[in-house]
Amino acid sequence: MPPNDSAPEWRRVSRGFDRLAPVYDWMLRLSSGRLLPRVRRALLDTLPVCRRALIPGEGTGEFLCDLLRAGRVERATVIDVSSGMLNRARSRAARELTEEQLARVTFRTAALPDDPELAQSRGGYDLVCTNFFLDVFTGQQIDAVLNELSAQLAPGGLWYVSDFAYPEHKGGRLSAAGGRLIINFLYLFFALSCGLAARQLPETESRFRERGFQLLAERKFLGGLLFARVYRKSDENSQ
Repeated sequence: MPPNDSAPEWRRVSRGFDRLAPVYDWMLRLSSGRLLPRVRRALLDTLPVCRRALIPGEGTGEFLCDLLRAGRVERATVIDVSSGMLNRARSRAARELTEEQLARVTFRTAALPDDPELAQSRGGYDLVCTNFFLDVFTGQQIDAVLNELSAQLAPGGLWYVSDFAYPEHKGGRLSAAGGRLIINFLYLFFALSCGLAARQLPETESRFRERGFQLLAERKFLGGLLFARVYRKSDENSQ
């Protein structure tokens, strides 16, 4: 979801994820069982009831359904650069949610940070959810994306994020070298299948601090290879 000057790259990425969409859930279950959904849901019960949530890069919609069923949000907007993934999310929501819940969800194909509708809604959300989404951006792209998503949040709003991280080496179940090998393999797979330009995880923890976000809750899995975090935007932060 790029700036305009990288639009050709993201059209290629979009087509790649369109091709993967029909088998994406199957691939995740084959590679990690139910671990990734567990990470995505890890801090769901820490959220208050939010008025309006923005969920970019939702994938096939499992977290969206969890969020609505848990009663944590009144309305949700799901955006994705891949129409194939968006259609899968819409289909899952139609199967798993009630008609009343489904009516509170808006699905749109859009690209960050240049979506004109988002430019009109800044400050209009009190929850942003990015699950295994920020890792698709390069270090050059991530700042513009974080700036736009931060601008969507009202002061005091919450940012729910789950993702990969380079694991800590503390003698746990997974060594730091083993974790890096897994991450490198995933980047290679998505580079070959989707044309993804990113080759390493962008550093996000310090970037959240720089933008005035306070860490409220955190859980780590597999020695830090996977994490879930909830941040709160400063009441004074208007970016």
